[in-house]
Amino acid sequence: MAFRGGELVDKKGANAFCDRTGFVCKRADLRRQMKWQGTELVWTGLWVHKDFLDIPNPSMKTIILPPDPVPIEEPRHGTGLDAPVYAPDAGTVEQRLTALNNINSTTNGLIF
Repeated sequence: MAFRGGELVDKKGANAFCDRTGFVCKRADLRRQMKWQGTELVWTGLWVHKDFLDIPNPSMKTIILPPDPVPIEEPRHGTGLDAPVYAPDAGTVEQRLTALNNINSTTNGLIF
């Protein structure tokens, strides 16, 4: 409690100015104006009445990317862009066997 002008004034009865509007209001109705900075909310330094408080904009947050995937052990090179690709459900049985033979001939019999 404080003594002002012959009266005792407690914290809840104190008057203050809203930094956003300039209106006189109760000190207990003022809130800290927050904003996103990086990955956390920070105080802007403004004391704003609860009716004029802005919701922090989430687009100002830093995007946290997930970690890179774990690499494959002993990776193998692809057959290249010009080599035929085997598709198990494409065409007839004869077409599939022809495609498989083409792959075997271009990779020297190695099947990936």
